[in-house]
Order: sequence, then structure tokens, then C-alpha cells
Amino acid sequence: MKKAEFEKILLAKIKQDGGVKKCYETYGETPHTRNTLYYQLETNNDNIYYATNLSDGFLKDAGIKESEGVK
Repeated sequence: MKKAEFEKILLAKIKQDGGVKKCYETYGETPHTRNTLYYQLETNNDNIYYATNLSDGFLKDAGIKESEGVK
């Protein structure tokens, strides 16, 4: 599955769950994961989704990323 397809499916699930309530992000701690950005997305329906390296377009469409930074 391509990244764009995954993001489209994830965005649909998040919107179905009423949007994102909380978003946590962190970089990996080991040398081979140091450049990977990990996300934990908690929805208004209390579902939790995990993803890595989401695009800026996805973050904006999901209402996570405003003009600068993450909520």
C-alpha cells in the first residue's frame, strides 16, 4: 500500500471518529530510527491510531497541524 493510500484511509477513519482529540509525536531513540517521526493519534471516539512520518498535507487535513507546529 502506498503512503498516500494509507493516509487517505486513516483520514477517513479519523473523520468517522469525530476528529483528533490529542496528538503525540516523537522521534525514534535508536540510531536507525532517529530520523523517523512516530505519531499517536487519539480521536474524539477514544480510538488510538499509530503512524510514522505522516505528510504535512495529512496533518493539515486531519486538523492536527496549524500554520506552524502541532496542537
